[in-house]
Amino acid sequence: MANSLTRRIFLLADRLEPDRAAVWQWFHCTPIRVFDGQTALELMTAGEGWRVEAWLETVLLSEEDAAFPGPILFRFDGNQSSWLSL
Repeated sequence: MANSLTRRIFLLADRLEPDRAAVWQWFHCTPIRVFDGQTALELMTAGEGWRVEAWLETVLLSEEDAAFPGPILFRFDGNQSSWLSL
């Protein structure tokens, strides 16, 4: 079950960021502010990957709503090889 959840998380994140290497980096290394700075991997390990999936779905839905542009999930800092959660 965890493998299918991980796959769903990656598929959702791919819709926000087409660079798969960047999504991989985000999943493993980027603290997510709304989850008290835990990474998606940490949440998956704790059995709470469903929270990441639900959050990504919410971000995608808000971006699709023209009346309410959604938040940026992450952005690349060109001076560093890391993704920053916003």
